[in-house]
Amino acid sequence: YVFGLAFFLPNLFWLNTIGFGDGAWLALCCACYPMLWYLLAAALIRTLAGSRPGAPPPRFWELTPARQLVAMLLLAAAWAGLEWVRGWLFTGFSWNQLGICQWSCQRLLPLAAWTGVYGLSFLVVAVNLALAGSWPRLAQRLARRPGAGAGTDSLHWPLLVLALLFSGVFFLDRALPRLGPPDTVLRVGA
Repeated sequence: YVFGLAFFLPNLFWLNTIGFGDGAWLALCCACYPMLWYLLAAALIRTLAGSRPGAPPPRFWELTPARQLVAMLLLAAAWAGLEWVRGWLFTGFSWNQLGICQWSCQRLLPLAAWTGVYGLSFLVVAVNLALAGSWPRLAQRLARRPGAGAGTDSLHWPLLVLALLFSGVFFLDRALPRLGPPDTVLRVGA
């Protein structure tokens, strides 16, 4: 909850000028959505790991690559879904979605033409989860002695799926029509 509050409180503080405490009240409500995602993530990882109640909580990178892939796709979809719900349920406030952070990435913007900002949010969460799951495995591989075998974990499925997703995004960029410069200029104001 603290993460969501630390994100939304400064971002919505300007609403306090409209009404007394409106920004703080809205931040308190919006902070529930990242908390709900975290609870879903913890439950999903615990379920995929098959851990028993009372056992120490499993870590995402301790899952097998196939289970990481399932968790990555489900958790990215859950994040995008919760952003959509935040825009419609209770607050109706769909401001500051995660996908907005990709506004300057020209290669990813065509994806938004098909999926909206929620598709970009899905992609951002999926990339970060794939990196979180791959980092310990890659660090182990880099720490091995040269000449040691690659082992059975030479292919990491979540990263492969992300590579396929990105290749689709780059080809999608070529499929969309290009707009030329505008024929007329609209002047606003005098």
